[in-house]
Amino acid sequence: MKQISLFSYIKLGGYMKIEIIDDNNIYIFINSCYMDHININSKEDIIDFIKSIIKKNRIKLKMKGFYKVIGHFNDKVGLFLDIYKLDDNLYSNSLDIKVILNMKETIYFKTTLYDIIPINTKIYYYDNNFYFDISNINNIYDIVEYGEFIYGDRIDNILNKSISI
Repeated sequence: MKQISLFSYIKLGGYMKIEIIDDNNIYIFINSCYMDHININSKEDIIDFIKSIIKKNRIKLKMKGFYKVIGHFNDKVGLFLDIYKLDDNLYSNSLDIKVILNMKETIYFKTTLYDIIPINTKIYYYDNNFYFDISNINNIYDIVEYGEFIYGDRIDNILNKSISI
Protein backbone atom coordinates (compact mmCIF):
# COMPACT_ATOMS: atom_id res chain seq x y z
CA MET A 1 0.00 0.00 0.00
CA LYS A 2 1.39 3.37 -1.04
CA GLN A 3 0.38 6.53 0.84
CA ILE A 4 0.69 10.00 -0.59
CA SER A 5 -0.45 13.28 0.83
CA LEU A 6 -1.54 15.83 -1.73
CA PHE A 7 -2.75 18.42 0.74
CA SER A 8 -1.53 19.40 4.15
CA TYR A 9 -2.20 22.49 6.21
CA ILE A 10 -2.58 23.54 9.83
CA LYS A 11 -6.16 24.26 10.75
CA LEU A 12 -7.20 22.10 13.68
CA GLY A 13 -5.11 19.32 12.18
CA GLY A 14 -6.94 19.53 8.84
CA TYR A 15 -5.64 17.45 5.99
CA MET A 16 -6.38 15.14 3.11
CA LYS A 17 -4.89 11.65 3.10
CA ILE A 18 -4.75 9.38 0.07
CA GLU A 19 -3.97 5.66 0.12
CA ILE A 20 -3.37 3.95 -3.20
CA ILE A 21 -4.12 0.32 -2.50
CA ASP A 22 -3.44 -0.89 -6.05
CA ASP A 23 -4.15 0.20 -9.63
CA ASN A 24 -7.89 -0.30 -9.12
CA ASN A 25 -8.51 0.88 -5.54
CA ILE A 26 -7.89 4.22 -3.86
CA TYR A 27 -9.01 5.52 -0.47
CA ILE A 28 -9.18 9.22 0.30
CA PHE A 29 -9.94 10.94 3.61
CA ILE A 30 -10.83 14.64 3.59
CA ASN A 31 -11.01 16.32 6.98
CA SER A 32 -14.17 18.34 7.65
CA CYS A 33 -12.04 21.49 8.07
CA TYR A 34 -11.19 21.27 4.39
CA MET A 35 -14.90 21.33 3.56
CA ASP A 36 -15.86 24.57 5.33
CA HIS A 37 -16.50 26.36 2.01
CA ILE A 38 -19.31 24.02 0.90
CA ASN A 39 -22.86 23.45 2.17
CA ILE A 40 -22.47 20.19 4.09
CA ASN A 41 -26.26 19.79 4.28
CA SER A 42 -26.54 19.57 0.49
CA LYS A 43 -25.90 16.14 -1.00
CA GLU A 44 -25.43 17.71 -4.44
CA ASP A 45 -22.79 20.16 -3.16
CA ILE A 46 -20.83 17.33 -1.51
CA ILE A 47 -21.02 15.21 -4.68
CA ASP A 48 -19.77 18.18 -6.74
CA PHE A 49 -16.94 18.63 -4.21
CA ILE A 50 -16.00 14.93 -4.51
CA LYS A 51 -15.89 15.16 -8.30
CA SER A 52 -13.77 18.31 -8.20
CA ILE A 53 -11.23 16.77 -5.80
CA ILE A 54 -10.89 13.68 -7.97
CA LYS A 55 -10.68 15.60 -11.24
CA LYS A 56 -8.13 18.03 -9.80
CA ASN A 57 -5.88 15.16 -8.67
CA ARG A 58 -6.56 12.62 -11.43
CA ILE A 59 -3.17 13.07 -13.12
CA LYS A 60 -1.21 12.64 -9.88
CA LEU A 61 -3.33 9.57 -9.09
CA LYS A 62 -2.95 8.23 -12.66
CA MET A 63 -6.71 7.82 -12.98
CA LYS A 64 -8.32 7.03 -16.31
CA GLY A 65 -11.36 4.91 -16.94
CA PHE A 66 -14.72 4.43 -15.26
CA TYR A 67 -14.77 4.58 -11.46
CA LYS A 68 -17.34 4.02 -8.75
CA VAL A 69 -16.84 6.32 -5.77
CA ILE A 70 -18.58 5.51 -2.51
CA GLY A 71 -18.53 8.48 -0.14
CA HIS A 72 -19.12 8.23 3.59
CA PHE A 73 -19.79 11.66 5.09
CA ASN A 74 -19.88 12.63 8.76
CA ASP A 75 -19.93 16.37 9.50
CA LYS A 76 -17.85 15.90 12.66
CA VAL A 77 -15.00 14.01 11.01
CA GLY A 78 -15.18 14.56 7.28
CA LEU A 79 -15.45 12.55 4.11
CA PHE A 80 -14.15 9.07 3.39
CA LEU A 81 -13.99 8.04 -0.27
CA ASP A 82 -13.63 4.47 -1.48
CA ILE A 83 -12.72 4.59 -5.18
CA TYR A 84 -12.95 1.47 -7.34
CA LYS A 85 -12.01 1.21 -11.02
CA LEU A 86 -14.73 -0.62 -12.91
CA ASP A 87 -13.48 -0.37 -16.50
CA ASP A 88 -10.77 1.24 -18.57
CA ASN A 89 -11.17 -0.47 -21.96
CA LEU A 90 -13.33 2.26 -23.51
CA TYR A 91 -11.54 5.16 -21.81
CA SER A 92 -8.20 5.88 -23.45
CA ASN A 93 -7.40 9.11 -21.61
CA SER A 94 -10.73 10.08 -20.09
CA LEU A 95 -12.30 9.79 -16.67
CA ASP A 96 -15.89 8.97 -15.77
CA ILE A 97 -17.10 8.90 -12.16
CA LYS A 98 -20.25 7.52 -10.57
CA VAL A 99 -20.64 8.82 -7.01
CA ILE A 100 -22.74 7.18 -4.31
CA LEU A 101 -22.87 9.29 -1.14
CA ASN A 102 -23.93 8.14 2.31
CA MET A 103 -24.87 11.24 4.30
CA LYS A 104 -24.59 11.42 8.10
CA GLU A 105 -22.58 8.21 8.22
CA THR A 106 -21.92 6.60 11.60
CA ILE A 107 -18.19 6.56 12.23
CA TYR A 108 -16.45 4.42 14.83
CA PHE A 109 -12.95 4.82 16.21
CA LYS A 110 -10.55 1.90 16.63
CA THR A 111 -7.88 2.16 19.32
CA THR A 112 -5.83 0.07 21.70
CA LEU A 113 -6.03 2.80 24.38
CA TYR A 114 -8.98 2.41 26.71
CA ASP A 115 -8.18 5.71 28.51
CA ILE A 116 -9.15 7.95 25.57
CA ILE A 117 -12.71 6.65 25.39
CA PRO A 118 -15.27 9.08 26.87
CA ILE A 119 -17.30 8.09 29.92
CA ASN A 120 -20.78 6.69 29.23
CA THR A 121 -19.81 5.49 25.76
CA LYS A 122 -20.75 2.03 24.54
CA ILE A 123 -17.51 0.18 23.88
CA TYR A 124 -16.90 -2.88 21.74
CA TYR A 125 -13.85 -5.11 22.02
CA TYR A 126 -12.50 -7.28 19.21
CA ASP A 127 -9.07 -8.53 18.20
CA ASN A 128 -7.23 -6.59 20.96
CA ASN A 129 -8.86 -3.28 19.98
CA PHE A 130 -11.58 -1.07 21.41
CA TYR A 131 -14.25 0.41 19.12
CA PHE A 132 -16.71 3.21 19.85
CA ASP A 133 -19.01 5.64 18.08
CA ILE A 134 -17.32 9.06 17.73
CA SER A 135 -20.58 11.00 18.10
CA ASN A 136 -19.87 11.48 21.85
CA ILE A 137 -16.43 13.00 21.27
CA ASN A 138 -16.36 16.76 21.82
CA ASN A 139 -13.01 17.37 20.13
CA ILE A 140 -12.11 14.67 17.66
CA TYR A 141 -8.61 16.12 17.24
CA ASP A 142 -7.74 15.05 20.80
CA ILE A 143 -7.91 11.36 19.84
CA VAL A 144 -7.16 11.18 16.11
CA GLU A 145 -3.50 10.24 16.58
CA TYR A 146 -4.37 7.23 18.79
CA GLY A 147 -6.19 5.07 16.30
CA GLU A 148 -8.14 5.01 13.08
CA PHE A 149 -11.66 5.70 11.86
CA ILE A 150 -13.90 2.80 10.88
CA TYR A 151 -16.92 3.29 8.61
CA GLY A 152 -19.24 1.53 6.20
CA ASP A 153 -19.44 -2.26 6.07
CA ARG A 154 -16.39 -2.62 8.31
CA ILE A 155 -18.45 -1.42 11.30
CA ASP A 156 -21.06 -4.16 10.83
CA ASN A 157 -18.38 -6.82 10.43
CA ILE A 158 -16.57 -5.73 13.61
CA LEU A 159 -19.72 -5.27 15.72
CA ASN A 160 -20.96 -8.74 14.74
CA LYS A 161 -17.70 -10.33 15.95
CA SER A 162 -17.05 -8.11 18.99
CA ILE A 163 -18.15 -8.22 22.60
CA SER A 164 -19.78 -5.23 24.28
CA ILE A 165 -17.99 -3.91 27.37
